[in-house]
Amino acid sequence: MNVDLGVITEGELQLVSSIIRFATVEEDRGVGVVVRCVNGRRTWQVGDDDQWATVTGEHHTFDGVYTIPGRLILGAAEFAENGTSCSLSIEDKVAIAKSSNGLTLQLAISTKDPVIRTNDDTFTVEATMSVRELQKALSIATEFPLDIEDFSEMFKKPPTGEFEVSRGCFTVKRSWSYMGCPDTNVQIPAKTKGKGSFNFKLFDLGGVMSRLFLPGDPEVKISFEPVAGRILRVSTDSLTIHMTRAPEGAATFYPLVIGWIKEFGNDFLEDSNGVIAVDYDDITVRLQLFDGVDSILRATVTVLHGVKETPKLLRELNRLNLTRVGVRIWHDNNMIVVGSDEKCEGTSNLK
Repeated sequence: MNVDLGVITEGELQLVSSIIRFATVEEDRGVGVVVRCVNGRRTWQVGDDDQWATVTGEHHTFDGVYTIPGRLILGAAEFAENGTSCSLSIEDKVAIAKSSNGLTLQLAISTKDPVIRTNDDTFTVEATMSVRELQKALSIATEFPLDIEDFSEMFKKPPTGEFEVSRGCFTVKRSWSYMGCPDTNVQIPAKTKGKGSFNFKLFDLGGVMSRLFLPGDPEVKISFEPVAGRILRVSTDSLTIHMTRAPEGAATFYPLVIGWIKEFGNDFLEDSNGVIAVDYDDITVRLQLFDGVDSILRATVTVLHGVKETPKLLRELNRLNLTRVGVRIWHDNNMIVVGSDEKCEGTSNLK
């Protein structure tokens, strides 16, 4: 198998290198940069189901889809410095990068089937601005509050951010109120369509955008569906980045709760509203997360069914609750329910 991937310019290699630094490229698991020809242009893709990026390169035609180790692209970008180029080819399942002065790097390509990621989200909200303006906004929004000493407190919440689109304005937000510091709000005049907001991994996007160099400061378009959309799309003529929505508030703890349940080896079911039913020692426990000043995990068990509500019963339940600490007992829809609320930050001892 011999495939000529073409002579690739420094600019294209640098762009692919920047997304390698942004995405998940687990070489020991056969993950790399997927390259193929789309509509007569070399097209690169790298990432996972949570975030991935696609680079549209220059015109070149070849057959097949290949997974090239990220280190080969990084090496080729080193070869092609100062406006030069580097040729790439595949020979007998080995990817070869060769500079104009003869420097050569060879790495075996992945034998795993390449994964090409697509999305079918409908994007109803858009904002268009220059790449440089977006880079500035993300750089400012990812600045930590000055002279903070308690980094464990800073990172107890996921470092997410929010894009908000309103008429003629694009805003990048990062909340620091939980640290006792003012929130960051960076506004950019923009061409907009629709309005709404979207939470995402601010520092991941800020990292990749800070590494990009796109000649001429082209326009970049931010697109999302604010209510039910799963994907944030950031696109220029040559680069498209997709990122999944980051959970907010109590929802950020949902994967941790599921992880703990699996660790204990309990059977469980989830519904579309985020309610979890767990079988614990043949007792069905209902778990649900709630937003508030503090995120709360509520665990409840139904101990009696078919119970009629009476004044005498309610008085008895009130007396029981007077002596309870951290646990409440109540009547709900002809059932007696026992429940416990825990702050999410303190649920490491879920069992």
